[in-house]
Amino acid sequence: MKPTKHTELILQHIMDNGSITPWEAIGQYNCLRLSARIFDIRELGINIVTEMIQEHNKTYAKYHLGNAERNVITKAKINKSITYLKLMK
Repeated sequence: MKPTKHTELILQHIMDNGSITPWEAIGQYNCLRLSARIFDIRELGINIVTEMIQEHNKTYAKYHLGNAERNVITKAKINKSITYLKLMK
């Protein structure tokens, strides 16, 4: 995995806000490849669930922590992952 600043930002966003959509990723972080960044986060061992949302005849993905992950994930694990991403740059 080639770590990116976007991966770190997306991971932090999910921790702070509970989820992220492609529109949020584009608007807030100028990240056009959200699904690739989610793949990178999953490669770190963090369970991210994809929920498909249908609104106004449009379908898009919403990514959030899995149920089990929400119960056991700690800030330390996220901080460790973010530190790893920074070290790999």
